[in-house]
Amino acid sequence: FYFSNVLSKKWSEISPKRFIKKIFYVALSVRIVWVVFSYFFYQGMTGQPFEFGAADSLFYNDIARYGSGLIADGNLFIADELTKYSGGLGFSDQGYPVYLSFIYFLTGKSILLARLIKALWAAWTCVLVYKYASRNFGEPAGRIAAVFCMLMPNLIYYCGLHLKETEMVFLTVAAVE
Repeated sequence: FYFSNVLSKKWSEISPKRFIKKIFYVALSVRIVWVVFSYFFYQGMTGQPFEFGAADSLFYNDIARYGSGLIADGNLFIADELTKYSGGLGFSDQGYPVYLSFIYFLTGKSILLARLIKALWAAWTCVLVYKYASRNFGEPAGRIAAVFCMLMPNLIYYCGLHLKETEMVFLTVAAVE
């Protein structure tokens, strides 16, 4: 709350264009620091780069590794194969494993790079929150909303996990925007 107050006041007089850049880069920096720290912290504490008691994260990692192999073999329509491999993915749960399979294919199955991409989506979410709130509630409210979004602990925390929350929040805010 301290930094929300300080940054809202400190950044209140800068131009909207400069404010967007500050929000994006500070949000991205904070999230990258957390992603890198949490990756190595969990690696040291659990022997794997996943949180304590990881269940869904390990499932998504496993299924995405399989899916990226399918893509490497030339199969771009992998949803049915992932459903068979997993023992029955529900339709509403297919999107994230398919997305993560493509991310793994592009990054060489890198868990760290996949999470850094999450940090990028999360930082962009802060900018979209600013644009939406400014347009609908005025510039001061938009700036405060963006600063709150930038500093929201759970939005930062989820960037360091292999869960779909970061992407879902981004897609939701992008759709509303």
